[in-house]
Formats: sequence, C-alpha cells, structure tokens
Amino acid sequence: MPEILGWNIMFLSGQRSSWWDFLTPKDWRHVSAFGWGNDRWVVYDVADIRSRVSVMNDDQFDQWFAHQMQRTTAMVRFSTQSGGDIRARFGLWCVTAVKHLVGSNSSALRPKALFRDLVAQGAEVTFYHGRQSESS
Repeated sequence: MPEILGWNIMFLSGQRSSWWDFLTPKDWRHVSAFGWGNDRWVVYDVADIRSRVSVMNDDQFDQWFAHQMQRTTAMVRFSTQSGGDIRARFGLWCVTAVKHLVGSNSSALRPKALFRDLVAQGAEVTFYHGRQSESS
C-alpha cells in the first residue's frame, strides 16, 4: 500500500474515565487520525490500552465517521512532514502518536495544544466546534 501523505486529524470530546483526563478540557479529550490510501480508509487510534489501525471500505468508514462526528470538536487536514524531532517520540498516548504519525515537530502533550501547533504549521481546519469550513 502506498504511504498516506495527507492525514485528517480529529479532536474529540469525552467524559472523564481515567486520572489523566483531569489534565484535558472535556472538548479536547482525545485525538485520532484517518487517511485514504489504496482505495481504502485507514484509521489510526491510540487508546488507553492499545493502538488500533483499521482499514475500512467506504460503507464501514461512513458508519465510523458518523459515530465519531457526534463527539468531534475540531478536525484538520495535515500533509505529512519529513519528520519530527525527538519530542514526537516522548511517551505513547494519542497526542504523541499522532505527532509521530504525521511528522510534526510539535511539543504539544495535550490535544488542544496539538491542534494549535498543527494549524500554526499549516494544517487546514476543516471542522471546528460544529461549523464546517468553507473549503470542505
């Protein structure tokens, strides 16, 4: 499968379920990514106990996407960069995993900070707090 060079990054709200959830605002609780490659959707999601990589056809993806959009705070489109620095490798949780996936040199540790950094690095905002962007 060819490499996915453009990722859509979803920033999701959620309820507190773990102690570290007290470190993030409710509307910025989690981040995951999806992209299109080889006629399939690929979803990358690092959760509390494991990482998931899902490969979906259009129908499967449409169902997943509709479910995720119910709790989406923001979404950006980001072109894969040549590589981040060592900060992208610190720890393994949703923020650091997505930074590493897209090659961002962000120093963010929380989803809201990653959103700000990706936008500053040229990400296109395609959705924000219930308002779709004009370019989508």
